[in-house]
Amino acid sequence: MKIRTNDEIVDEIRRRRHEYAESLGYDLKRITRDLQRQERESGLPAVRRPAKRQGRGLGGRKPDHESTGRR
Repeated sequence: MKIRTNDEIVDEIRRRRHEYAESLGYDLKRITRDLQRQERESGLPAVRRPAKRQGRGLGGRKPDHESTGRR
């Protein structure tokens, strides 16, 4: 079940997000390139974090028996 809010600010954000995505044909690659271009052109520093390590197919988590000492 979706909860829909009638908040004017949320509605405005959704409308602008829809218009932006529509202007780029809802193409995620184009959207990504455009956002990266905007980031570069802004001149503002961007936070860069190292990639998270993925281990054992568990999103980086240890299997339960390793984290609890049980098997």
